Amino acid sequence: MSARSAPGRAARLRLDRVLGATLAALVVPATLALAPQARAEDRQFRAPTGPMLLTREFRRALADGQVLVVRRRYLVRFAPTATGYTVSGEPAGVEVDAPAAMADLAEVERNRSDGGIFPLELDRFGQIVAGPAPAETVDTTRARTAMAAYLARTDLTAQERTAAQAIAIKLQGQSQAAGSGWPADLFHPAPGQRSEARELALPDGRNGRVTVTVEASGGANGLLARMERRVATELGGTQRINVDRWTLAEGR
Repeated sequence: MSARSAPGRAARLRLDRVLGATLAALVVPATLALAPQARAEDRQFRAPTGPMLLTREFRRALADGQVLVVRRRYLVRFAPTATGYTVSGEPAGVEVDAPAAMADLAEVERNRSDGGIFPLELDRFGQIVAGPAPAETVDTTRARTAMAAYLARTDLTAQERTAAQAIAIKLQGQSQAAGSGWPADLFHPAPGQRSEARELALPDGRNGRVTVTVEASGGANGLLARMERRVATELGGTQRINVDRWTLAEGR
């Protein structure tokens, strides 16, 4: 790579800053399939008979120190099957808190349909074993269009904007391939803390590192009370921490 084509330190810092916004806006944190430390069959699980309110809050840290916060609620119901349970759900509200510069992206997130998340299939121990196949949606296309508009307003060069967009699309594809991103033991969590790390290869040839830590607690009958997943991404000597929190309470 020539000196002209190789981005300098200032360009890399700008690219990293926009990359942070890209990851936050497209909601594609690097996730790892952490296995529970305790076997599900060793812990009691009894699905609730009435509706429950599932809340997921995710906080995405931007490189400039600001934070994107999205809080989604779902009214979920558990129905017994021959092999376990089916969890159906419907959106019950969304709140988005985003920096002014990301207003377009926040609006896409605020209006995004979550119809493709459910139903989820659980085994008799309350572990998620299947869900809808990930698919390209109108919301995904709108998010990419909003991201391109956001990048166009930055001080990045055309080459840097293309690189940031490529990174976002690649990571979004990885997230979709991995499924919905729900932890397998979300509804019947293994109590305590577990952690896993993995190297992360980026399209521009650099390597990063992702460390995922999950901490959970269960309530009555082993049902989810609270779960937190922290994703620490190290890139170019910087670290960015994103957090997902899930809670489950009685619905109305």
